[in-house]
Amino acid sequence: MKKPLVVAAFCVLLAACADVTGDAIQVNDASFARSEISDLLDAVADEIGADEELVAVLGETPPGTMQTQVSTTVLTIFIQNEALRQQLDAFGLDITEDDVLDAQAAAEPSGSATVDRLFAELNARDTALGEAGGLDPEVLTNLDVSVDPRYGQWIPEQGVVAPNPGPALER
Repeated sequence: MKKPLVVAAFCVLLAACADVTGDAIQVNDASFARSEISDLLDAVADEIGADEELVAVLGETPPGTMQTQVSTTVLTIFIQNEALRQQLDAFGLDITEDDVLDAQAAAEPSGSATVDRLFAELNARDTALGEAGGLDPEVLTNLDVSVDPRYGQWIPEQGVVAPNPGPALER
């Protein structure tokens, strides 16, 4: 009698993973490999680990792990950045390195050069979209986003990656 239960559990698990490709993240038609996302999160973890003030605020994690809140925030910024890049592309626009550097100069440093760069790109794209007539408010809620469950889950109503229950993310 246990066999149907095991098969049913397997089918539920398979269905939950069906929309996730071999990539870590997919935003509409753009796919991002696990290696790319892993490298991004590794860079942030290394930078945060080197910042004693930030470690004091966030707390230390075991080697090879990252605070879930930090990783989901980084991935949220990454996905939102890609959404704005796609919207700018639809308008035939792009940002320049000077736009990014200006946005970075206007922001408070986070303790992670990688996060600072992502925020600067996001802010530069947001500014460019504002100058082009503004962001369509439904862009973030209507995205077709898949996130590998090891990184969290996309919450379309909020436009964020939320953590899955469990321990800190293994890198």
